[in-house]
Amino acid sequence: MRHGDFYQDPIKHALHTPSGKIELYSETIANMQLPDCPGMPMWMPPIEWLGNADPDQVHVLSPHPWMRLHSQMANADVNSYESVDGRQFVLINKQDAAKRGVKEGDLVEVFNERGKLLAGAKLADNVMPGVIYIHEGAWLQLDVYGRCNSGSVNMLTSSRPSSGLSQGTSANTCLAYFKKCDNPQSPNKAYQPPVIETLKKPFNIEQLGMGAALNAIKPGHKAVESQGEKIFYSACTMCHAAPNPSDYTYMQWQGITKSMFPRAGLSASDQKLVLEYLQANAKK
Repeated sequence: MRHGDFYQDPIKHALHTPSGKIELYSETIANMQLPDCPGMPMWMPPIEWLGNADPDQVHVLSPHPWMRLHSQMANADVNSYESVDGRQFVLINKQDAAKRGVKEGDLVEVFNERGKLLAGAKLADNVMPGVIYIHEGAWLQLDVYGRCNSGSVNMLTSSRPSSGLSQGTSANTCLAYFKKCDNPQSPNKAYQPPVIETLKKPFNIEQLGMGAALNAIKPGHKAVESQGEKIFYSACTMCHAAPNPSDYTYMQWQGITKSMFPRAGLSASDQKLVLEYLQANAKK
């Protein structure tokens, strides 16, 4: 059982929260006064959802693929279940498809103000009307119209964070339009290997304007690391790839480190050094 020791003895095995208990309300988060992250979980209207959609818009969901891991092995899925005529499929309710003259196997253009893509239509009864599914992970290939010819849903999704604290993905909060496509430029070329060209003359790095920068790095040059930086990158990044300190404000880092420090097993003095490093390099 998760937190089994805590349930057996909540005093001896207190949690890493200010109270040592399971907190439904976080005074720490509430004191940050973030408009999109209150101190207690509550339903808040998404920025994009069917509640504020135009009549012809649909809600785009982008779940994990069934036959691959994110984009890994997408090139092997070109002729598999994930694909319709070499492109990522879009799963559409039959009623929504009929309204737009789309049939099983048709090429569909899905678009919004952020971008557009082409995908192969699969129709289903068990999809909610007004909702379409495009699995994430398709590789990118743009056609002359700026559409992803492969079906990458990243063309449509927003980069807005789920809140000012978590900075988590809000990819499933996404509205778009779709229609039958009658002007494809070419078959999907995303999974074709690139053409490799051999240089006809020696490469001159000065052409990139990098010569002065490279010359400034003298032999034996060593970057200076603070003790807090060393601790951060050696102890605080074991579970995930190291984020850049400038990815978050210092206030956000104070929230993030509430769970990071106990998992890293840092002493109070080490925590202080890491916080000083993060404060000096955090997003302003």
